[in-house]
Amino acid sequence: AREVGAALGVAVTGTTLASHASDGFLGGMEAALRVVAFVVIAAAAVVTLGYGKKR
Repeated sequence: AREVGAALGVAVTGTTLASHASDGFLGGMEAALRVVAFVVIAAAAVVTLGYGKKR
């Protein structure tokens, strides 16, 4: 699971950087990290809600 998460993070970051190429590197990294942070928070919420229902 850790490897899949890392691969998805790299893929999302690369895709976001490529789509924000006109903003320069720092603008692209800002957007990429924002997207990755949102994905991580959403995944954590899903796992937390799923864990709470099984107990």
